[in-house]
Amino acid sequence: MLKKEGKEIQAYAYFEVNPDIAEASLEYIGVAKAWRNSGLGTKMLKEAVTEMFSFPTIKEIKLVVQYSNGPANHIYFKTGFKQQDRLISYVLKR
Repeated sequence: MLKKEGKEIQAYAYFEVNPDIAEASLEYIGVAKAWRNSGLGTKMLKEAVTEMFSFPTIKEIKLVVQYSNGPANHIYFKTGFKQQDRLISYVLKR
């Protein structure tokens, strides 16, 4: 999903839905700095959720976000998402 004004991208949401195995996930959502705190992120999220739940087999939507990303977590909680788990990230450098 993409929100634009003229050629300027205001916000986007990328999600995947596989109705055959009843899986849906929000992969990315972003809002241009000039449009943050305008409600556009919440609007994009709600539109993405509506689209994903339009598939009858989809009963839940999953997403992963950094715990420290306060603005994103605020929007997700406000939209009705509940924290399920906390993930640990590992890296192996050369």
